[in-house]
Amino acid sequence: MSSTSLAERPARPRALAATRSLRLDEVSRTGVCVALVGATAIHGTVVTHHFQQWPPAGIFFLVLQVLEVSLAVAAVYAWGPRTAQAVVLTGFATVLVWLLSRTLGMPIGPATFQLPEPVGVPDLACCFLELGAAALAAPMALMRRPAQTRIARKTPTPTVSRWSLVLAALVGAIALVATGWGLGPAMSGSGHATHAHASVTR
Repeated sequence: MSSTSLAERPARPRALAATRSLRLDEVSRTGVCVALVGATAIHGTVVTHHFQQWPPAGIFFLVLQVLEVSLAVAAVYAWGPRTAQAVVLTGFATVLVWLLSRTLGMPIGPATFQLPEPVGVPDLACCFLELGAAALAAPMALMRRPAQTRIARKTPTPTVSRWSLVLAALVGAIALVATGWGLGPAMSGSGHATHAHASVTR
């Protein structure tokens, strides 16, 4: 009797920690999913424009859209360290490409691509969404898979608390607001969607 209760004592803190971790995962997964879908929507407004300038650039944005949608679906149905790592890598890689195109210009492509582009509101909104998704995914990305597996086997799946639902809704709402902030100028014909590369002769 005493040995059983002694064995249960250290298990309770682990169970509580696992419960809190799983509830935070609900928040992270919601934010990651909405942020990636928002970034995909904004990227969709520039595909045609980049195809007209340079077809490989348009293909790049199409591939990026497919990747971000796939990661958004994986955040809901296949959430784990590998999915989170892919979200972090994709987010940072995309933002780095954007920074390069706005500061030094792209090292490949037509001459106009090798000049810095202007910064627009949709650009900033997209970077916010991608970095936000990466930040939300970072804790899971750094988690060790064996430890997560052991916790999942020893503890039942907890009921999602009202607090976690409210926080998930708040994170999702912020991502939606950022999406609308970026899509507004893009759909109205200003900013990211219709920006033109600087002329080589200027």
